[in-house]
Amino acid sequence: MNNLLTIKNELHSSLNNKQNLGMISFDIVKAYDTAWRPRILNKLNKIIAKGYMLDFISNFLNHRTIQVKTSNTLSDTFLRESGVPQGSTISVTIFLIAINDIYEGISRPNIPLLFADDFTIVCRSTNVNSIQSILQDSTNKLTS
Repeated sequence: MNNLLTIKNELHSSLNNKQNLGMISFDIVKAYDTAWRPRILNKLNKIIAKGYMLDFISNFLNHRTIQVKTSNTLSDTFLRESGVPQGSTISVTIFLIAINDIYEGISRPNIPLLFADDFTIVCRSTNVNSIQSILQDSTNKLTS
């Protein structure tokens, strides 16, 4: 809800100041399935005390297996080497920690907004070409 209010406020401000508003939104495809575990554990190691909590999360993430059942046939077991398990409340927190710095390279006049695996950048200016250039630069920083 906060992000929607921010976008609404930016829209009103741009209208009141006779500015244009540009916005680009990203949805991180298969975000939970492709989260890189070593990066997650490295970030957690920096922000939480080492020891039992980090060991618990490491054990929670690593050595996870999957199987597929079709009719009455069960596939071989496969080791999942990446990703965060879905359906657990701790998974959401772990994933958010993993991506909370996604917008570090994005600076004013942009406003970065993050909600779960959705990321939006809002920018306003009197010049449409300026907005396009700023948003493109931000996109380039995200994808490099």
